[in-house]
Amino acid sequence: MTFKKTFLPALILAAICLVSAAALGLTNFLTAEKIARVEREKYFASAAEVLPAGALLHEFSHDGIEGFVGRDKDGNVLGYAVKASAKGYGGDVHCVVGFDLEGKIVAVSVSAPDETPGLGNNVAKLSFTDQLIGFERPPVLGEDFDGVTSATYSSLAVEKAVAEAFSALEKIMKGE
Repeated sequence: MTFKKTFLPALILAAICLVSAAALGLTNFLTAEKIARVEREKYFASAAEVLPAGALLHEFSHDGIEGFVGRDKDGNVLGYAVKASAKGYGGDVHCVVGFDLEGKIVAVSVSAPDETPGLGNNVAKLSFTDQLIGFERPPVLGEDFDGVTSATYSSLAVEKAVAEAFSALEKIMKGE
């Protein structure tokens, strides 16, 4: 049992792991701000997508509720965009739900990046989200709208996120 056969390979492997970990940490440090900025831009774009065209976005965050109030140039409220998410098959499914002043869904933007490509991430398609438009209460999967075939968890995640958005809207409307 010599040093060369026993300990040298372990030391080389430890050095490689240390260098790799340092490189990953540095990459994360250098890109974290840009990733956060891109995510924020996506969030704003989703809110603009679900509110009436030309609405000025006024962001709010209160008591765990995040979203936007859409206003016209005179300050009149046009609608609300509420952010919500739920656990899907591969990760969180993020939704931004647009509501009119009566509390009716006008549009839903879904981001499901961790769901199975070609299956679960189909919940982000308009053919799925358009089924949710017009509801004044949380729609129920299988009764009020159809899920994506072979993507039950992802479809249920959208149902839960939309129900969470309705709950948040209720608090917003009550002025909480």
